[in-house]
Amino acid sequence: MALPVRCLFPQSGACCGALVDTQDNECGVLKCPFLETGPGEGLYYEFEAPTANQPTLVFVNALTGSIENWQGVVDPALREAGLGILRYNLRGQEKSPVNDDRILDDQLIIGDLCRLIDEVKPPRPIYCGLSIGGLFAARAVLSGRPAEGLVLLNTLRRIGARLDGFNHAGARAVALGGTRLIGDLFMPLIAGESVLKANRDNFLLDDPYEPADPLNGHYRLMLGATTADGDVPWSALNLPTLVISGLYDRVFLKRMWSTNCLLPCHRDNDKIGQTQGTW
Repeated sequence: MALPVRCLFPQSGACCGALVDTQDNECGVLKCPFLETGPGEGLYYEFEAPTANQPTLVFVNALTGSIENWQGVVDPALREAGLGILRYNLRGQEKSPVNDDRILDDQLIIGDLCRLIDEVKPPRPIYCGLSIGGLFAARAVLSGRPAEGLVLLNTLRRIGARLDGFNHAGARAVALGGTRLIGDLFMPLIAGESVLKANRDNFLLDDPYEPADPLNGHYRLMLGATTADGDVPWSALNLPTLVISGLYDRVFLKRMWSTNCLLPCHRDNDKIGQTQGTW
């Protein structure tokens, strides 16, 4: 049952303290759908119910992501098709507060996702996770949460020294230069020419890098990911699963290809098949 919670996010950015009925999620200042996970902690989410008996897409962010990543192109197409939408920010991301002493590891994030599903009860959920968000989504499915499908966006990677090195290097880069530094370092490894050209003004700026605040949510999420259990029993995911990997995200292409074969009833993608032997 939805219970009143205190509004944390008016437009001023300060807590107005008003009790909000989560059925309406309206405090008179700003709509604030919020699932409280503990004192001073919780998940900001947005839910749009599907029409008729259509499924609901449940979006799970990457570590430095935001619900905004799904808006603009993805959301309008889903609405036009009558599909439902449930998107949320992980604890530590924008509008999802977390206590200073909380460790943002994979178990906490997966538990939060399961709790959100239990609370909102999205009809016929199809989970769509970006990067490690796909791992969180898969774990939620394996925990027994209802699921009619799974979409893995640049997710499938086998555990090994390279992945471990990337995870730790990413956390160190953010510690030294914030999310700007990790963007400058990793974007050329995962994005195509057109994306890099279109966003050139947002990267490699002349401004000096600034170390991340130790309490910064994105940094703490990346730090927590260094201990994440990536040994997912992919063969146990007996449901329709769409695996998508960008053609320019070649860092783990062969690893992704071999992991994809673990999924039940998998079908090869021709484009990936044509490229996997060349890297």
